[in-house]
Amino acid sequence: MNKDCIKFQPDIADYCLGRYEYIKDYEAFFRHLEECADCRNQLFGMKGVVYEFQKAAVPPEETAKRMQAIKDIFKKTPPQPTGPVASLRATLKQGIALYKEHKYTEARVVFSGLAQVLVMNQKLPDAEREVLADAYYHLGLVDQQLNNPIEAINNFSKSIEHEPYDADAYYHRAVVYNLLGQIPSALQDYTSAIRNNPDYTEAYLDRGLLYFMINDFASAIADATKGLEIPPLNPLCYLLKAMSYEMLGLYYEAIEDCNELLKIEENETIAWTVRGRSYGILGEFDKAMADFNKLIQLNPRVGEGYFYRGVLYARDGKLKEAIADFRHSLKLKPRDINATESLAKAEKELLMMQATAKIEKSIMKAIAKAKTEENQKSEINELRKEIESLKDTMKLVLEIAKQKPEYHYHIQQTPEITSGIFSRKPYSTIVMPVVERPSNNKKE
Repeated sequence: MNKDCIKFQPDIADYCLGRYEYIKDYEAFFRHLEECADCRNQLFGMKGVVYEFQKAAVPPEETAKRMQAIKDIFKKTPPQPTGPVASLRATLKQGIALYKEHKYTEARVVFSGLAQVLVMNQKLPDAEREVLADAYYHLGLVDQQLNNPIEAINNFSKSIEHEPYDADAYYHRAVVYNLLGQIPSALQDYTSAIRNNPDYTEAYLDRGLLYFMINDFASAIADATKGLEIPPLNPLCYLLKAMSYEMLGLYYEAIEDCNELLKIEENETIAWTVRGRSYGILGEFDKAMADFNKLIQLNPRVGEGYFYRGVLYARDGKLKEAIADFRHSLKLKPRDINATESLAKAEKELLMMQATAKIEKSIMKAIAKAKTEENQKSEINELRKEIESLKDTMKLVLEIAKQKPEYHYHIQQTPEITSGIFSRKPYSTIVMPVVERPSNNKKE
């Protein structure tokens, strides 16, 4: 450290606190940073400098300009920490290396020991405080992997206490809250992560999924739209938008976003499902059938594609094909109430069609015989016997109809669809929570 360091120490402090208006000579300040490793290290340790700018209401364009200047300096002459902080960082790196190797128990020992050493100091310099925050942050990550959600939340909270503008700590604490079903806390932390890092695509996407789960589809669309504006592109934002549009009854918009997603991820099965359902509701049955066939091709072990294809077969009167698909769907997903009731309805309709065909055939045969004059009397007697037999058949059909539940499909958009379809809940996978469709296709 030289005499210029003492001169520029106030400037470094003001810079890190966002009080940039107090720095009289920016050019001299940045020239000194280029020449002095000690001062670069001190500034490098201020991980939250951009967030301090935001807290001080510094204009975004000015923040970006100053942060880019720092990045340019570090690119020319990267900081090389020395002394006690360097030793702490070396220990932290050891723990991170173990974490990346999935040696979570060993990594936890390293991070815990590092945190204990630092906590023993009542007053920590900024550089050491950053190491402590990182130790608690990585402890939280380890506890996530070890399925210790309460400990993870506590460690992320301690990290935030020492580094209150760390977006990653808020984000990962939100993830744990989400897993525990603490939706309000998760939403609050996702919002804090976004506030501290407005370009946090994952936070927008995860918060949007939470909004989707609580039926706030408009907010889900807003978050997904914002996520799509931030590079690099995350295609799942298209899927979240499509799912939300479908729940709001905006099927053309849902199809449009599915199209965009399938240009990037052709094998995304949920997009084929959502687009197929939307085509079905809009009456474009050929396109819907093509999408469900593609869904079955991509993932033949999931019952959803068979169910929806069975619905379309039933609509076209191809009851044998529909029954086969419903049975296949139930084989893959035995407790699916929609497939169970659809199968019962299709079997009943097929039985009644067969009985009706038998009656028509018998009557036509009897009438043809009765037209012969010389046998007219005897044929009339045979016709009476045939009618009595048919009465017994109809009684049996009616008994079966009483035993099997009638399945009613409520589709306001296209009442002509008489079989299954598209009023059912969306298929649930990792990224698609199951929620009830609100009444009248409007957000509750």
